[in-house]
Amino acid sequence: MDDIYQVILEDTLAGYWDWNIPEHTEYLSPTFKAMFGYEDHELENKPETWQEIIFPEDLEKVFANFDEHVASKGKVPYRNEVRYRHKNGSVVWVLCTGRVIEWNGEKPVRMVGCHIDITKRKEAEEQLIYTQNFLNKTAQTAKIGPWEVDLVKNKVTWSEVTRTIHEVDADFEPSVEGGLKFYKRGESRKKVTEVFTNLVNTGEPFDIECVLVTDKKNEIWVRVIGQAEMQGEQCIKAYGTIQDIDAQKKVKDELLQSEHRFRESFENSAIGMALVSLEGKWLKVNKQICDIVGYTEEELLKKTFQEITHPDDLDADLDHVQELLEGKIESYSMEKRYFNRVGDIVWVMLNVSLVRSVDGKPVHFVSQIEDITRRKDAEEKLKIANDELNRLFEALTHVTVIATDLEGIITHFSSGAEKLLGYNASEVIGKATPAIVHKESEVVARQKELSEQFGKKVEGFDVFVELAKQGKYESREWTYVRKDGSAFPVQLVVTSIRDDQGNIIGFIGIATDISKLKQKEKELKQTIDVVSEQNTRLYNFAHIVSHNLRSHTGNLSLLLELYQNAESGNEKTEMFDHLLAVSNNLNDTIAHLNEVVTIQTNIDQQRTEVNLFEYAEKAIETLSGDISHAGVIVKNNIDKNASVNYNEAYMDSIMLNLISNAIKYRSKEREPVVELDFNISSKEAILSVRDNGIGIDLEKHGDKLFGMYKTFHNNEDAKGIGLFITKSQIEAMGGKIDVQSELNKGTQFNIYL
Repeated sequence: MDDIYQVILEDTLAGYWDWNIPEHTEYLSPTFKAMFGYEDHELENKPETWQEIIFPEDLEKVFANFDEHVASKGKVPYRNEVRYRHKNGSVVWVLCTGRVIEWNGEKPVRMVGCHIDITKRKEAEEQLIYTQNFLNKTAQTAKIGPWEVDLVKNKVTWSEVTRTIHEVDADFEPSVEGGLKFYKRGESRKKVTEVFTNLVNTGEPFDIECVLVTDKKNEIWVRVIGQAEMQGEQCIKAYGTIQDIDAQKKVKDELLQSEHRFRESFENSAIGMALVSLEGKWLKVNKQICDIVGYTEEELLKKTFQEITHPDDLDADLDHVQELLEGKIESYSMEKRYFNRVGDIVWVMLNVSLVRSVDGKPVHFVSQIEDITRRKDAEEKLKIANDELNRLFEALTHVTVIATDLEGIITHFSSGAEKLLGYNASEVIGKATPAIVHKESEVVARQKELSEQFGKKVEGFDVFVELAKQGKYESREWTYVRKDGSAFPVQLVVTSIRDDQGNIIGFIGIATDISKLKQKEKELKQTIDVVSEQNTRLYNFAHIVSHNLRSHTGNLSLLLELYQNAESGNEKTEMFDHLLAVSNNLNDTIAHLNEVVTIQTNIDQQRTEVNLFEYAEKAIETLSGDISHAGVIVKNNIDKNASVNYNEAYMDSIMLNLISNAIKYRSKEREPVVELDFNISSKEAILSVRDNGIGIDLEKHGDKLFGMYKTFHNNEDAKGIGLFITKSQIEAMGGKIDVQSELNKGTQFNIYL
C-alpha cells in the first residue's frame, strides 16, 4: 500500500484490515485496534486476533457472509453489523465491509476492508424503538389505527382505532374485499385497490390519501400507509396504518387558500400551540392554550412561560431550552406543570422545537401543549388504589400473596405469607418457586389430572399455572406447608400478569387460610349427623307407636262391641275382665313408649365418671335373689379401677337388663355361668356380658333381636322391651351394641362405650 493511502486511512475513524488468505496473515490498523481499546502492540496482526474478541454468534454470521461473497465472485457484498467485546468489557457495534481484490482462479487470494464504529447509531435505534412504542400509545389520540393482512392465513386484523375510523361495531369482522369497499367509488377506491395489489405482487410500499365512506355513511379523508413483509419474492403479510386526516386535510386545503384560514385552524387546534421567543415570552398562542392555563390571550402574551411553570419543573425545562439553542438536540418532550390563572396545577405534555433562520440563527420556539391533567390524576388515583390494595394485602394475616416470573421464581412474598408460612421474604424471593409451600402428594395428583385433561405432560411449575396461561380462571383448594412442616388448608386463586400488549409477564397467587371454615364444616357435619340419627330414631319410633297402639285400640274396640252384644251377665263380666287386661297392657305399653321417648329425645345426656366394676357389683347384688334361686355363677372380671364417662341411670339399666337376661335364658342342661369383662384399647372400649345359656338363632331372629316387643323363646316373663331400651340407651350415649350367639352354647353381648 502506498504511503499516501496509508496516511489517509490512519487519519480516519475507520479501522482497516488487509488479509492474505493463502498465507493466513492479516494486517490490522492501529485505528482498528484502538476501536476496541487496545494499543497497536497489544494485538497481533493475524485473523485469530479479531476472531477472539468478536461475539461467537456474530462470527458465524461473518463466516457465512464470507462464503457467499466468495461463491458469488464478489457479487454478494461482504457487509455485516457485528458486536465486539471492548477491552473494558463494554460492547462495540461495528459495520464491517470488505471485498476480495485478488483471485487465483476461483480461489480468493487477498481481501481488504474496514470497520466503522456504529455503537451510537445502534443506541439511537434502540431509543427509536422506545419512541415508537411511545407513539403507539398515543396513536389513539392521533387517530392512527394499525391494520394487518396475513396473506398466508387469509386473516385481516383491525385495531380499535381502525374500527372507530370506519365507524363499525366492535364485533365487525374485516376482510380484504370488505375493507376496499369502504373507499369511495371512483378515484379513491381505484387508487387503494391499485397500490394494495401492487404491494402484494411486488412488495412496493405505499402512502396515499383518499376518501373513506364509513359504515355510518360519513365521508372522511384518510391517510393509508402500507408495507410488505416478504419471504423471498413472496409477500406473506401486508401491514400499515390508517389515519383520520379529515380535519388535517381540510386545514391543509384552507392553509393553501389564505392566511386567515391558517389562523382559524391554529386557534381551533385540538392541542395547545404557541410561538415562544428565545427569552420565553409568549408571542402567539391559540385558544386551546388559553383554555388550558385559564388566561385570556391578552393576559398570556404579557407573561413568559417561566412565570407560570412550576418551580420544580423549571430547571429541567430551561436545560432542554439551552440544549436546543446550542444545537445539541433538535427538539424535546417532557411532562411538566403549569399554574393556571387561579393558582391550580395543570399537567401538560410539552413538545418544543426551535425554528432557525436561513443562516442558522435561532428565531423562536414552537411549542405544542396537551392537557394531561386528567391522565395524571387518574395515574395518581391508580397509584393510591394500588398502594391501598398492597397495604390491604399486607395487613391481611390470613391471606398470602405470592407473585412469580414466567419461570416460577418468586418475585413478591407478602407479609401475610411471611406470617402464615414462616418464611422471610428474603429467603424465597429470587430463590424458590411456590412448590416450596405445597404438599408434594397434591402436586403429583394435580399433575396427573392436568396431563390427562390436556393430553400432554404437565409438570413442574406448570401444574400451578397451566390454566392461567390459557387465560382461564382457577380457584382451587390446596394444602400449604409451613417452614416448620405443619400444614393448613387454603383456597388458592391463580391468575396471569400481563403487560400493555397482553403478553404474560408473570403470575400471582392469592391464597386464603380456610382452616376455621373447615372446622366449621366439620362441626356442621357432626350436627347434621346427630340430627339425621335422631330423625331416623323418631321415624322408627313413630312406626312402633302406630303399630303397638293400633293393636291395643283394635282389641279394645272389638271387646267393647262384644260387651255391648253380650246377652247374659256372665258374658258381660267375662268381657269386662278382658277389657281390664287390655287396659293394663295399654298402660304398660304407654309407660314403655314414654321411657323410649325420654331416651331418644335427650341428646345431651348427663355424664359422670362411672366405675364399671362397682356398677356390675351393684347389679349383681340387686339380682342376688334370682341368682341364688337359679343357682347361677356370676363372675365379675372387670378391673376394679375401670371407669368410663357415662350416664349413671343408663349404666344401671344396661347392667340389670343384660345380667337378668342371662339368668332368664339359662340352660337346664348345665350349671349356668355369667361373666362380665371390660377391655380398652387406643381405638375403643368394650363391655362384654357372656353366658352359657340356651342361645339365640341369629339367622332366624338376628334382624329383629333389638326390636320392641320382640321375643324369641317361650319364656312367660319375656315382654320384648328390655333389649330395645338397652340399645336405645347405648346409642343415645354415642355407642353401639352387637351380639354373638349360638343355639345351646350361649350368648355374648358387646357394648361399645
